[in-house]
Amino acid sequence: MEEVNVQQGAAFPAPPYYYQRYTQENLALLEKARVAAPGDEEITKSLEALPFPILALEPPPPVKKGVYWMFGRAWPVQDSLATLEEQGIEQLYPKGPIDRVKELKKLNHSVVFNFLELVHTLSTSPSEFATKVDQIRVIFINMHHILNEYRPHQARETLKLMMEEQLRRKRKETEALRK
Repeated sequence: MEEVNVQQGAAFPAPPYYYQRYTQENLALLEKARVAAPGDEEITKSLEALPFPILALEPPPPVKKGVYWMFGRAWPVQDSLATLEEQGIEQLYPKGPIDRVKELKKLNHSVVFNFLELVHTLSTSPSEFATKVDQIRVIFINMHHILNEYRPHQARETLKLMMEEQLRRKRKETEALRK
């Protein structure tokens, strides 16, 4: 019987081949090349001895416009919430500035009412349930959109609370060190 050498896959992929370029010597040479005069022979000889261009050690500039790829999907650099119109969905609340709490309550009442109508429709003529389900879906999408408009505010407030907690903890530690 022939033995088969099976190699098991790693949990994480191996690092790319160029990780070995990032040595302390090469990074120091990069710093010297940045500040050196263009005709410095010592730097020029050191750079020519490398099997790769020294500027390959420079990190790429951050992407400021367009899209970037993450996990096989394209993401816009300037992340913004698409409007309901752009998504092809009817907007059930008024355009412009609104009282979001009031509108969410209205949409919640609409969902409950439409659910009761769906139950009635299912009991009387079950073949016509699709329109009610679609109406409920549109209402939930509208509610979800209103909530998603709060996400930037929520992120700012969460960051603010985290920073205040860090500051409080550091002050407490500083006071303990002083004592």
